[in-house]
Amino acid sequence: MEIFIKGILVLLVVICFVTDVRNNKIYNVVLLPFVIGGLLLNFIFGGLGRGVDSLIGGIIPIIVFAPLFIFKMFGAGDIKLFSTIGFLMGWQFLLNNIIYSFIAGGIVSIILILIRKNFLKRIKYLFSFLFNLILSKSMVDYEKGNGRFPFAVAILLGTVSQLIIVYKFI
Repeated sequence: MEIFIKGILVLLVVICFVTDVRNNKIYNVVLLPFVIGGLLLNFIFGGLGRGVDSLIGGIIPIIVFAPLFIFKMFGAGDIKLFSTIGFLMGWQFLLNNIIYSFIAGGIVSIILILIRKNFLKRIKYLFSFLFNLILSKSMVDYEKGNGRFPFAVAILLGTVSQLIIVYKFI
């Protein structure tokens, strides 16, 4: 059963990677069957304990990433994708997945900064955003501009890395 669920996870992140790169969107119609399937599989084959782990895994990203969403530093689709991963795999897998995905995102960001040669511009923008936020004490949107990339790229890389490193899967 574990291999089956991990296969479903890989299918999920690959589909979301493709739609995010192509259309800058992660579609609810794609996520919903994985949410329902994850909950059902976990409750039916894992019992109440695994089902509750699945529910907790689906809720954690909504709570943790709400501030980043409010400041438009993180998209709703990315949060829903993490929630779906939590519904499929449970909260413990999810927490590690978030770490792996953010490490992958940092590496992708560094590569993009090197390619675009805009390190100083990005740092200036970040500090300007933080300075204005502290001074004005109001919520100002963080426009990502030229520094943006679809975060599903990082989630895919983080998930595949986690499956290979931790679970020797793939």
